[in-house]
Amino acid sequence: EIINLLSDYQVEFSDETFNWLTTLPELWTKVKKLTAQVKQIVSPLLARQVDLVKKRLNFFDYRQRQYLNNFNKNELF
Repeated sequence: EIINLLSDYQVEFSDETFNWLTTLPELWTKVKKLTAQVKQIVSPLLARQVDLVKKRLNFFDYRQRQYLNNFNKNELF
């Protein structure tokens, strides 16, 4: 549609530009499909990493509480 409209206004395209304008939407559709597939593949790995970070953070909090309790038990203060 747009190409026809531009040709009505005497805007000319080279054959290479016309080929790009016809092939790029197909390539973009392929890229979007590939992106969806990659998201499906990566989501379990991402969830596992999130769980691992949560466990590490909980362990860090636990160790920090232990250190604070031991520090408060110290008779210097």
